[in-house]
Amino acid sequence: MFEFVLRMLAFGGACLPARGMRAVPEQLANGLSRPVQLSTPVDAVTSTTLCVGGEQREHAAVVVAVDAPSAGRLVSLPPLTGTRSVTFYFGLKEPAPVLDPLIILQSYGQESSQPDEGKARVVNIGFPSIVQPSYAPAGHVLAAITIMGPAVLDETWVRSEVQRILGVDCSGWRHLRTCDIAYHQPTQVPLVPPAEVPCEVDGIFCCGDHRADPTLDGAMRSGRRVAEAIIKALRQH
Repeated sequence: MFEFVLRMLAFGGACLPARGMRAVPEQLANGLSRPVQLSTPVDAVTSTTLCVGGEQREHAAVVVAVDAPSAGRLVSLPPLTGTRSVTFYFGLKEPAPVLDPLIILQSYGQESSQPDEGKARVVNIGFPSIVQPSYAPAGHVLAAITIMGPAVLDETWVRSEVQRILGVDCSGWRHLRTCDIAYHQPTQVPLVPPAEVPCEVDGIFCCGDHRADPTLDGAMRSGRRVAEAIIKALRQH
């Protein structure tokens, strides 16, 4: 898994869409013949029906393509642990301390000031607006600091960690927003080869990073596998 991800980052062309990651599903939806219905919670599913707002809707096939906790509320999945992340966003008036389109990883050369070492730590720092200027407020550079661990850390500690890692004074950076994601992605554990993961759960098609590997690529490949399985099943039927 490590070798795969390293290869994708080393040889692949990484990008940041101007509209954010939402541009990926928007691009997929643009190719559909029917409109996508948004903000519509699904109450229950079977292999051929959706229950939405008490209404049963019949379909040739049903696909559950959501994160693991949401999928577990609709189909019978084994318990799956996940990681948590918190990202602090800051606006900088001055140029970014790193001008190359890089993600700066944590350094362990100097101990963190976090008292409960190992439970929460800065894992990377990036300046996304260097790649995609539309991400930053007008006249600013955007800084993104991501922390992994169970605790939601305070802004003062985050600033001290940035100063420790980058060696810059960030006291003048303007805090814009904090995104606390309780379920960031499935925990990286020894994986079952994706080809051995069934495309169906309780007779319902199911895909996502939790059905392959916890990467964007894994989620997309899982979706393709399920799509191919549906085409095959419908043709046989």
